[in-house]
Amino acid sequence: MADYILWNGSSEIYSNGSIHLYWYAALIILAFILVPRVIKSLILKQENPDKLNSKVEYLVLGVVFIALCVARWGDIIFYSKKNVNQDLLSKIVPVTLKPYVGFVGPHQLSLPLGILGIIVGVWLFNRFVLKDSDFFYLLDQIVIASCLAGALLFLSNFIGADFMGRATDAADGTVFIRPVTDGLMDLKCCMMRNPDGPNPLVDVQVKKGEKKMLKEIGQKQIQYHLTFKQGIEEREATEFIIGDVKTYLFEHPLYVSESGTEPIKYALSKTADGKMSATITTIGIARHPTQIYLSLSCLILFILAYVYKKKLPKSDLSGRIAGEVIAGFAVIYFLVSFMEESLSTDFQYLGLSTDQWLMSGVFLLGLVLIYLSAKNRQLKKNSSQQT
Repeated sequence: MADYILWNGSSEIYSNGSIHLYWYAALIILAFILVPRVIKSLILKQENPDKLNSKVEYLVLGVVFIALCVARWGDIIFYSKKNVNQDLLSKIVPVTLKPYVGFVGPHQLSLPLGILGIIVGVWLFNRFVLKDSDFFYLLDQIVIASCLAGALLFLSNFIGADFMGRATDAADGTVFIRPVTDGLMDLKCCMMRNPDGPNPLVDVQVKKGEKKMLKEIGQKQIQYHLTFKQGIEEREATEFIIGDVKTYLFEHPLYVSESGTEPIKYALSKTADGKMSATITTIGIARHPTQIYLSLSCLILFILAYVYKKKLPKSDLSGRIAGEVIAGFAVIYFLVSFMEESLSTDFQYLGLSTDQWLMSGVFLLGLVLIYLSAKNRQLKKNSSQQT
């Protein structure tokens, strides 16, 4: 059996008519529930936590909104080519009007600028709302809690097959096949005789193939099992497979490698209840599950920083932990980016992507926070000694 992971998980948790609940939305909601709790658990040892406790939810909402806006502006500035046709509203806030009002989505945000937005959001909230709180102490709590939120969001990216990694033959190489599975169920029939006709399928299943593919890195044999609706005859099923399915697979090289010069490999049969069924053999592309790498990294950073911070008095290392977490994540993201599939709109310079250059700046920002927090602690120490 081929040594790889076949991911056919749905991005939907629940669907009933026009009601759809997606993993991405559910995990965002979970993050909004957990983050304030994490922050409150970290500020219990603060001398007067009541004022901050009562504003934690507002703090989270405000910081998230500012971070998303800055992340959106970063994407507009550094990825201008892919934002040419965006509506004006989506260039100001992370909301789009096309084709309907909704969130612009993770592909329209710059993660490095989002991290900068978190810092800016904390500073603004501390400056204009709390006014007399310790910025570095507050930043620690937000950054630590953000690691947990990041772990959940990167996990949702994996479930939704977002942000593709490079092809690999490693054991954790993952064939993200769900987008193709869903696409086959929505595919019109039949371009050879009845263009834009109704989809003839009642079910689509996919499993690993038995043959190992050695032609190119990441190639893995997979088999699709299509079950046609009652009344679909052999001729229509054949036309759908050799015309529509063949073309659809060929046009999705991120997920499958279907030859453009060879006929599609398939076999037709009938089920016990008389429906036509087909087995289609094609090649899936196993890719690095970079979303899982980042999710696990965020979870580990959260656990380490949370446990360490809980053991410290309020005055110790305020801001240093935030700086170390930000710098550490920047290094991890920089390295993982080498395993990501480059986007056609991505700017490359000296072999590094735009996000890698921006994340290098985030790393330096983390070092600056470590330096400023140390300087701030020294000033407080000198002030207390003088009094």
